[in-house]
Amino acid sequence: MTVASNTKLILTGAALLVAVVGCSVAVTRAMANIENPPEDDGGQPTSAKIVRSIRNTMNDTRYVMGPPIQAYIIPSVDVHQNEDTTDRDKRVAYVSGFTGSSATIVIEEGAAAFWTDSRYFMQAKNQLDNETWIIMKSGQPATKSIQEWLVEKLPQNSRVGIDPFLMKAKEFQQLSAYLESHGHNLIALPTNLVDVVWKNRPELKLKELEPIGDQFSGKRVPQKLAEVRKAMKALTADIMIVTALEDIAWLLNLRGSDFEYAPLFFAYVIIAENDTYLYLLKQDRATTNKIDNHFQTEHIDIIINEYNNTVAGINTVIRNTKGMVLLSSASEAIQTIVPSERRLEAESPIMKMRIIKNDVEAQKMREAHKRDGASIIKYLYWLETEIDDQNITEIKGADKLKSYKSQHEYYRRLSFQTISAVGAHAAMAHYIPTNDSDRQITRTELYLIESGTQYKDGTTDMTRTVHFGTPSDTEKDAFTRVLKGFISVATAVFPRGAPFSFFDAMARRALWDVGLDYDHATGHGVGAFLKVHEYPPLISSKNMPPGMCKNMFTTNEPGYYENGKFGIRLGNVLQVVDAPHSSEHFSGKGAYKFDDITMVPIQKKMINVDLLSESEIQWLNEYHAGVRNNVSPLLSDNSNILEWLERETQPISKQNEECTETTTEQPETTTDQ
Repeated sequence: MTVASNTKLILTGAALLVAVVGCSVAVTRAMANIENPPEDDGGQPTSAKIVRSIRNTMNDTRYVMGPPIQAYIIPSVDVHQNEDTTDRDKRVAYVSGFTGSSATIVIEEGAAAFWTDSRYFMQAKNQLDNETWIIMKSGQPATKSIQEWLVEKLPQNSRVGIDPFLMKAKEFQQLSAYLESHGHNLIALPTNLVDVVWKNRPELKLKELEPIGDQFSGKRVPQKLAEVRKAMKALTADIMIVTALEDIAWLLNLRGSDFEYAPLFFAYVIIAENDTYLYLLKQDRATTNKIDNHFQTEHIDIIINEYNNTVAGINTVIRNTKGMVLLSSASEAIQTIVPSERRLEAESPIMKMRIIKNDVEAQKMREAHKRDGASIIKYLYWLETEIDDQNITEIKGADKLKSYKSQHEYYRRLSFQTISAVGAHAAMAHYIPTNDSDRQITRTELYLIESGTQYKDGTTDMTRTVHFGTPSDTEKDAFTRVLKGFISVATAVFPRGAPFSFFDAMARRALWDVGLDYDHATGHGVGAFLKVHEYPPLISSKNMPPGMCKNMFTTNEPGYYENGKFGIRLGNVLQVVDAPHSSEHFSGKGAYKFDDITMVPIQKKMINVDLLSESEIQWLNEYHAGVRNNVSPLLSDNSNILEWLERETQPISKQNEECTETTTEQPETTTDQ
């Protein structure tokens, strides 16, 4: 559906011209010959100094194209709405010192406020200067939203500025309407004020693109384009502007290295009735022999242009056509280029195709997780056997795990920065060790490891919590309740399109039974050699279409955290598959279930078996048998690791718990060995 704009903009439509500022397409700032930025008082650029410099630009008509603004909003995303950005786009980190992936800053004349979600409350407290920042805990009942805070703080008839490339059009319009109803205006600024004051801003490191053949993609580009155009026609759209980088990479069967963890590259794509246009940052990357051969093999003609010509290209296509233009989660800056009467806002048909993997993608994902499991098992074995003889710290551990993973030819990079957390550090859900915080892994505290990998055939994400000594009863009870929720999701049988909130409640029930909970979502979608965070699915209390569908891949990662003490989380990747013998379920519509594709043992010493039901014990034993059978062939060159894996995956039972613990130290030799 279309959304009419009631926003008072300084620049609209074709007046939004574009230039490249590093990796960012930015509004050309009709001010290309601007003089030097505001002077600061010299010295190291502390957070307080940077905020002061930004306030100076808020009053400088060279940058705001009109009267001064009274507040400035700084999102943590880039121009393609990515949360995990390049260093050049880490504006929130530069201004505040906060290194998490999700936050929003608002600077007004008398205060600077910082919003982030529950994953980062402790991190924000530790990293922010409390004399400069007011920490706003998003999602908490007492916390005001950004718009509420602005209305409370600002004098009447205030102007609130933002870079329109850094906010989705729908969000921009909603915020604008709210502010206008309270006597204020949201202004799409022609200049990003952080970029004005950011000295020594990092340069981009652009590398070659990598083709993905149909033995990995399962579908060639012409077929994908035909399916997209068919979906466009069903929506009555003649043109589609593709802004999501994961959609572009998937559509063209290409991957990049412009980002540290996601295999993406900076580009826009315009799909017209007969032509496909690629606007690529450093366009000569698409004219190498390797990429030329890829396009020839795929039997497609792509019209390639430079990234900074995107807006001119959109304007040209619009002038030469008359139909509707499909926009999906585009930024306010991109959306306003398209005349309002020609805008068609709807979910991206590419997104729907991408999140439901084809059979080849699904099989490759399973293979990648087997190899990943073998690497993690090597790491856990190494930790257990070397922990007393080496000073193994959180950072050294993460580096060792990476070294195991990187030995495979399909390894490309990690899919996120490894969470390697000892004791109280694990109570911070997204803790990343630094040289200052790095602690030794010992036998006296819990250790949480969350690691993901980008292989050419799939993306992984796995979490385990282990103890190399003797866990306390409190830790075991909490771990077991997390495990019960983990098993509840893993064993679910459900109708097609089941709402995501259904699985979220299942994961939390055993914790809720004793008044415990966790503050993050239970799971997220995982791409096929794409982003490790893919939405939908998103297993949380909120629902979004289309619900859980066959060949979606989602994480299952419930947890529990005690601030200052310990944190527990388990995480597997699940594939949605047909449930067996279910043709009559749900009035003949059939049913789905999950297959666990992560192949890593769950530490048995952390389990209070008395809290598990017989069916939960059966699931655990069957899961461990699957891990052993799938991963053992990949570890056949090391008998010590195989013995360790055999021990760690031996069955447990309530009836003979003590005996099980004793006998598994020396597993019996069977005809299978």
